[in-house]
Amino acid sequence: TAEILAMDTKNYHAWSHRQWILAEFKIWDNELAFVERFLVSDVYNNSAWNHRRYVILNTSGYTEEVTGMEISYTLEKIKIAPENESAWNYLWGLVKGKQDGSFTAEHKNIVEQFAVLILKEASEGSDSDSGSVSKRVEPMSFLVEVYTLWGEDTMAIEMCKRLLEADAVRHNYWQFRAKELGRS
Repeated sequence: TAEILAMDTKNYHAWSHRQWILAEFKIWDNELAFVERFLVSDVYNNSAWNHRRYVILNTSGYTEEVTGMEISYTLEKIKIAPENESAWNYLWGLVKGKQDGSFTAEHKNIVEQFAVLILKEASEGSDSDSGSVSKRVEPMSFLVEVYTLWGEDTMAIEMCKRLLEADAVRHNYWQFRAKELGRS
């Protein structure tokens, strides 16, 4: 599979087959290093992000310590490309660990402060700069989910309102989310 992935780094079938081989033959050694090469060459590679999650789930699992290390790792990757939806989605997967105890209040403070900082930096750009706008959408979307999960509906609604202006493509979705949050 390594040869196929070298030719087509986002080949779903190759990643899927690789996961089967890893699980079937229990050959997890150096797999995180393998996937790291793909994220270094293309931080947007959603297949590599998904594979990273698969490897950790099937090796160490997402303990509180592993979650902390993965948060640090992911934040470094987001610094490279703040508009990268794949990295933000991976981070959101870590946040959802709140339900099993691997994601703590301390972790929440770290990711929340980071998202707010990225948002602030992106907001310093011009509103007519489409890159600046796209860099604001991901952290705001992420914060809506974090605030919702932690029961901070007022903050989530405020972020939805900001997204109504920043994310024209999903305007109706953010309007719906704000309305639904207002009901809870």
